[in-house]
Amino acid sequence: MKKRIAILISAKYREKDFELANKGDYELIFFDWRKPIQEVITEIEEATFDGIFSYGDKGSLIAAYFVDKNNLAGPSVASILGCQHKYIARVAQKETNPEVTPDFWGIDLSDESVEPNIPSDIQYPVIVKPAISNYSFLVQKCHSEKELRDWIDQNAQKMREDSSEYKDFIHSIAPEINSNIVVIESFGKGIQATFDGYMYEGNAYAFGITDSIMREHGIGQFDRFEYPSTMPYSLNERLRKIAEKYLQKIDFRHGSFNIEFFYDIATDQIMIIECNSRSAMQFVKMYRDATNMDMCRMMIDLSIGDDPGIAAKNYSGKEVAVCAVFSHDVDAVVLDFPSKENLKKIEEEIPKGWLKKKKKKGQKLTALRHNEDWFRHSNLYFTAPSRKEIPSLIKKGKKLAQFTFQDMKK
Repeated sequence: MKKRIAILISAKYREKDFELANKGDYELIFFDWRKPIQEVITEIEEATFDGIFSYGDKGSLIAAYFVDKNNLAGPSVASILGCQHKYIARVAQKETNPEVTPDFWGIDLSDESVEPNIPSDIQYPVIVKPAISNYSFLVQKCHSEKELRDWIDQNAQKMREDSSEYKDFIHSIAPEINSNIVVIESFGKGIQATFDGYMYEGNAYAFGITDSIMREHGIGQFDRFEYPSTMPYSLNERLRKIAEKYLQKIDFRHGSFNIEFFYDIATDQIMIIECNSRSAMQFVKMYRDATNMDMCRMMIDLSIGDDPGIAAKNYSGKEVAVCAVFSHDVDAVVLDFPSKENLKKIEEEIPKGWLKKKKKKGQKLTALRHNEDWFRHSNLYFTAPSRKEIPSLIKKGKKLAQFTFQDMKK
């Protein structure tokens, strides 16, 4: 009898990614984490399964709840929160890898009657962010104490009153967690990239590194991702060791992860931006296109306690796998998105081209708690013969896609 694996997904099309990797070896059952959390939990409780996992913050925490409850392979609730809670994560990173952890401070904003005490030793500029947040929600660069105090004045009440079901779920399964802490940390410099890997029986293994090319303005605003990375291949082993020490500290023993980091070429210095307790699905097609390495299979194997047996490859091919992030600078209504004919042209005229739309005709671009001036609407995947061809292929993809928007008045 085949083992059954529960996978929490955010979109129907993701089923194909996992079925392709599964090759019929297991019975996969899918649950939509976009539904209300209690509804998802009820659906999962009515199912039987041998393993469970997800690739998103919300889905990963729900999966961890069932890992703990049913004694399954996979990361625990405590270890997931050891990554997701940005202050708890920084403390563990400082203890295990001080040389790659930025200076940071935490301020508790729980009590509105208490004036926040801003440390006097902060060196500006800094990044300020809620301890519980994603998609760079409320993340801002502050150049002075005045800007930092302004941020606190504008956002402290928002944080206290944020009664999202995600936060409520965290408090129900981990009541000791304080979600009203704001994290202040020194500003990093260098090339931004992501290291993907996995933990098996408490040991870390490298999967690979992708470069993150950022937009010129804004924090956490991606222009595109590229694989293979332009960085030295030796960084894979350095980051594997960094990840292993940190993840062992928070008892993250079994599951996939990624570390976003800065690398300063001039000083050969790594600085951790954050560690995510899951894989990043935008990289799945990139790794498949360039190397045939399968992140989905890795996640499936780990969920039932098997060793994926995957190791990072020193990729020597000339092709570059790309995920270009198409976005708009203001909120807008989608008047027209690519037709089936246009999507087919993208697949035919761009190497391994595939456009994934995140919005539908008539919808507003209002982001899912992204920055207020950045609205993603689709991703273009393709391979380029070399890096110099990437800009022209992106331009061609946009032309073929034929997006039409009506900007919203502010």
